[in-house]
Amino acid sequence: MSKDSYKTKYFKELNSLRFIGFIGIFFGHVFFSDSPEIISSKLYATLFNYGKILGFISIDSFFVLSSFLITWKALEEIKFTNAFQFKNFLIRRSLRIWPLYFLIVFLGFLIEYFKSYYFLESEKLPSLWNFILFILNYDIIENGHNFLFFMVFMWSISVEEQFYVFWAIIIKWFNKYLFSNIFFNNTYIPFFQSLFY
Repeated sequence: MSKDSYKTKYFKELNSLRFIGFIGIFFGHVFFSDSPEIISSKLYATLFNYGKILGFISIDSFFVLSSFLITWKALEEIKFTNAFQFKNFLIRRSLRIWPLYFLIVFLGFLIEYFKSYYFLESEKLPSLWNFILFILNYDIIENGHNFLFFMVFMWSISVEEQFYVFWAIIIKWFNKYLFSNIFFNNTYIPFFQSLFY
């Protein structure tokens, strides 16, 4: 294995898990209706309940998959270079997520601006700082998620960004204790989800 192979290795075996995770999240978000007739249907209730469970499991699987890949690359970097570039790690993560993330945030606030400008019904969005500082998950725990539908999903990006910073600190300065910290990390996301759901 070459020195730089940890940067290019691709786990094609995980593609099926990614697809299954996507399908689970998709079906976890499509069974919604405001129609009393549809809501009272047993079929709808069954699809809604199982779809929600499948969505939760799929979100967990994506978090686990992402954590595995990031940790593997970081440990390979340490193995081949005897160092972990903390700043470069955070920059790489930011370049992968921030452009699309902040585009969605911009569109969300733009939509709410035009709604209020034309006196249309709108739900007040959380403070912009919750999105900038990636703490939307805590705002949702405190105030609920009754705002623009596609903006609610940004809570998962907040959790990911918090994990990146936390895990980068562990790998950079506490990697000797990595295995003991794995237990703590495995309780972080489930603890948040127990509060959120």
